[in-house]
Amino acid sequence: MFSETKLFDLSFGPPGFRGDHFLRNFMIVSQAMFGPVLEEIGKAKVFSLDTETTGLQPFTTSRLFSIAIATKTNAFYFNFNWYRDVGDRLLGREHLKALAGLLRGTDY
Repeated sequence: MFSETKLFDLSFGPPGFRGDHFLRNFMIVSQAMFGPVLEEIGKAKVFSLDTETTGLQPFTTSRLFSIAIATKTNAFYFNFNWYRDVGDRLLGREHLKALAGLLRGTDY
């Protein structure tokens, strides 16, 4: 489904690191690609997740900025922050709820 372009070569690393690990694709997830991306992540046996916020006060002034999720071969950036010319790469609350469903293992 996703490009076979090798954008990041992670063949270097600490001793014992398997040199055949590389990401084939990095994508800023658009609204149009959100569903297929969620399906791709849902098929992965293992994935990593990182969140970015606007600060260190999650219950008061800080808010979610973005979420990055990577499978063995693909990395996806989910943007929740408005900026000029963001277009359909700005995701909303419904997208965040779908991601939460995926993480809980429920329908998304």
